[in-house]
Amino acid sequence: DDANDEAAEQLSIRLVRLAANAAITPEVGVAVATHQAVAILPEALDAALRRDCEELALNVVSCVTNLSYYALEGRARGLFADLDAVCVSLLAVTVHENHEAVSEAARAFGNFSRDEDARRAMRRLGVVEALVLLLGHPARDVVFAATGALVNAAVDGRDVLWEHKAHEELVAVVRRAGVQDLDLAAVACKALHNLLLDAATGTAA
Repeated sequence: DDANDEAAEQLSIRLVRLAANAAITPEVGVAVATHQAVAILPEALDAALRRDCEELALNVVSCVTNLSYYALEGRARGLFADLDAVCVSLLAVTVHENHEAVSEAARAFGNFSRDEDARRAMRRLGVVEALVLLLGHPARDVVFAATGALVNAAVDGRDVLWEHKAHEELVAVVRRAGVQDLDLAAVACKALHNLLLDAATGTAA
């Protein structure tokens, strides 16, 4: 019934918050991120979105973001055992009306993008295209997170980024940020640098 559903949702939120908070400590974070129990998070996020449980969905995305910091240490284990499932679930969040959830999803992609296998999955599943679209988002934190993710995505995904005119969107971000928002302008310039860089003549920013 409704009362049991509400109780189950609140319990789920507490458990997810516990995992997210535990992930702040590196030693604990790696252990949590690579534990098989957290492999259920993409499925939990999908269910929360389907049922329009916004608070639970936001907490799951935040938890995935915290755990995604350990992507390089946790290759093919726990949360990272199925990168496609994680990417598909987070991709659905990028079109959510809650900009905090969108920002968290973009931040998670930024963490995942440090890993070559994750970047490959992101290109294949349309994540990079979604990140480019987020550069025009009205919320500054969303734009900042998406831009940061593209800094790494541009290292070996230039063709996809050029195809979706990322260079034009990044230039637009720099122009909008100007000297009033130097942090955002600097991140956008880093992404542009990596996008324009010839892989044979230099290294990424």
